[in-house]
Amino acid sequence: QKIMKSVEEGPNLVKITANGEMLSNMLPHLRTYLDLCQKSLVGYIHNKRVAFPRFFFLSDAQLLDILGHGTDPSSIQPHLINLTANVMALTFDSRNHVVEWMSSEGESVRLLNAMPTDPDIVLWMSRFLVSMRKTLRFICARMYEEIHRCFESDSFWTTEVSNFMHSFPAQTALLGLQMLWTQDCETMLLSYRADKMVVGSKLKRAKTMLDALVQM
Repeated sequence: QKIMKSVEEGPNLVKITANGEMLSNMLPHLRTYLDLCQKSLVGYIHNKRVAFPRFFFLSDAQLLDILGHGTDPSSIQPHLINLTANVMALTFDSRNHVVEWMSSEGESVRLLNAMPTDPDIVLWMSRFLVSMRKTLRFICARMYEEIHRCFESDSFWTTEVSNFMHSFPAQTALLGLQMLWTQDCETMLLSYRADKMVVGSKLKRAKTMLDALVQM
């Protein structure tokens, strides 16, 4: 402040720098305070990363941008793709509750329950990850029930597979088809000795499903 006041009173660089006593006394102290501030900031950022390890995927500048806008939940949006596996955006309701997340492909998944945000970004992001896992677990359980119902249905492999794919998020639906294929292969291997024709029938069914997926 004293240096800037001197500059304001006499905006002459030569005169200001000629006053070596003032600069030599003040600048080392300012450097010391600056180093203390830098260490405190590094410690603060590290503590936030320890509290929420996904912050390690962000640079210091990105993390400070988030922490500096902690009361604005939408400030996390530009950085979500670096914090999560393909979560591009969150949707908030009028109360600033998170209601769904969206992938970079535009696919959205709605949370089981709207999740309130908090001025503490670490707190509500941790809660969001928990809510996301619960939602995916619920969706996978529903998918498994549907797969179990459809396993013995020949029509599923031809006409119903498209409806199944559109009833669940893409990765969950693909997981269901992989479960179906695995279960079909196990059934084939167990019944092969008694029925030599089972390989051909299961292969035909798998090709029918692949053709249906290609036409989607």
